[in-house]
Amino acid sequence: MEDFLKEFQHLKIQLEEIKSATNNFDISNVIGKGGFGMVYKGVLSHFKEQNTVAFKRLDRNCGQGDPEFWKEILMLSYYTHKNLISLLGFCDEDGEKILVYEHASNGSLDRHLSSCTLTWRQRLKICVEVATGLCYLHDPNGTQHRVIHRDIKSSNILLDENWEAKISDMGLSKIGPANQQHSFLATNVAGTFGYVDPTYVEKSILTKESDVYSFGVVLFEVLCGRLCFVNNNGHFESLVGMWKKNYKRKELDAIIFEDLKQNTNRDSLEIFSDIAYQSRLDFRKWTLGCEHYRRRCKLRAPCCNKLFWCRHCHNKYTNTLNDSTETHTMVRKDIQQVVCMICNTEQPVDQICGNCGVKMGEYFCEICKLFDDDTSKQQFHCNDCGICRFGGRENFYHCDKCGCCFRNDMRGSHMCVENSMKIECSGCHEYLFESSKDITLMYCGHTIHVDCYSTMLRKKKTTCPICAKSSAVGQKKTRIKQGD
Repeated sequence: MEDFLKEFQHLKIQLEEIKSATNNFDISNVIGKGGFGMVYKGVLSHFKEQNTVAFKRLDRNCGQGDPEFWKEILMLSYYTHKNLISLLGFCDEDGEKILVYEHASNGSLDRHLSSCTLTWRQRLKICVEVATGLCYLHDPNGTQHRVIHRDIKSSNILLDENWEAKISDMGLSKIGPANQQHSFLATNVAGTFGYVDPTYVEKSILTKESDVYSFGVVLFEVLCGRLCFVNNNGHFESLVGMWKKNYKRKELDAIIFEDLKQNTNRDSLEIFSDIAYQSRLDFRKWTLGCEHYRRRCKLRAPCCNKLFWCRHCHNKYTNTLNDSTETHTMVRKDIQQVVCMICNTEQPVDQICGNCGVKMGEYFCEICKLFDDDTSKQQFHCNDCGICRFGGRENFYHCDKCGCCFRNDMRGSHMCVENSMKIECSGCHEYLFESSKDITLMYCGHTIHVDCYSTMLRKKKTTCPICAKSSAVGQKKTRIKQGD
């Protein structure tokens, strides 16, 4: 701690100076209150000239304490940006812990949400500036660290005399690696009701997308002209779900701030609502799923009523059961229910969660009940096969005799065997037609998993296990991309 204090010695401000500036913390100088304590306004002569500043005085009864105090000093000293509030100094004297900031004369955003004088242009500018500040924290240049704020909300967005937005209150923030595409931290849950990421609450897994979720809520507040929750006699009720449903039903007029409806271009409002909703659609994309798929929901198996990420996970599980009579496979078309892993809501199969509005899979097939965020697989549904395939529809054709899709360069050149894919792999006994693994076509026209075929060749077995004909002579090896 001594080394820490030496490093920030230049920021220390005497308690007497602060008492003089606030008239001994007179209540008439209070400009706000939060989880850290009271915030006072005062004129400080500590600097070369007199400045109006804000003093945030720690009150341990409000929920925060010494760790948040020192964290705020550390974060705002190392991370500086025009859209982050500036720390001017601190006081750690006689049991008092006080943070000194630049004064944002227009207060916090939450106080202006329902203001008719805050124009649509100003609202857009504020949102862009908050996004810019968040982008700096999440992907700062010249550092290997990423800062996750953990408490993005309209009351933590301050507005200076020029209505420029500045993110404040870094005391709850966490630092993680910034040089990874998908990094996360396992940590205790912090934040504010209505804004906090539901998955973070449920699983204590923190990612930068947790801040993105909170920012999406702020966007809806700006659009709707009100806070995201109501307080009914001490019972807090979130409005986010209702806002999302109105958006899905194309009933924006029911939620948009009345003054904005009358004085703002309709196209602009709709584009903004699209962005607010899209931040939710893409929420947690790539961070959830199994070894087979990236998706944000689990399937309710109609056969055993258990939850699984996919039918391959289900089949793998049932194959490990000691009682062979319990071994069974999940029929994809029988699936009726899914559980959104963002808000933990069970619902009928659909691409969009009816409760929280998240897109549970970037690719979605209603027939196969297939969800997948990894669209680089180029999924497509083959009506003739009756299932989804990978590799791009334009790269494959369906062979009616074989009953399967093959690459275009195999058209007219492969040996046709009726229903050649609708058998078990002779190597591992998995049903080939619905396998997610790569499959190759042998010279004789029969099919086998690529890995099983390679194993067979390593063992110097060159005849087809099915027809005993040579599998290698004259064979043009092709990989058939399967689907779900």
